[in-house]
Amino acid sequence: MLDFLKFTKEDSLNNDYDLKTSIVTNGSLLTEEILNELLSYGLFSLQITLDGDAPSHNKTRCFKDGRGSFDLLIEKIKMVIEATKNIPDFL
Repeated sequence: MLDFLKFTKEDSLNNDYDLKTSIVTNGSLLTEEILNELLSYGLFSLQITLDGDAPSHNKTRCFKDGRGSFDLLIEKIKMVIEATKNIPDFL
């Protein structure tokens, strides 16, 4: 996906249009480095999906070893909030 966004960003600069990017993800692989790269490609909206409260979510969204992903995703959401708190109109 990042390769596609790089191509699209270059195209937007060459053809004079604004690139806006919105992503919906389960968030489990999101890192600060990836988030910063996404922001450089015009990310204005990021949705990390949760399936209810921790017990409900962890029943259906767990890792191969059986660990639930709820707490990890809450940390990812906090990371996004902190990284984007000074970006006007970030959703």
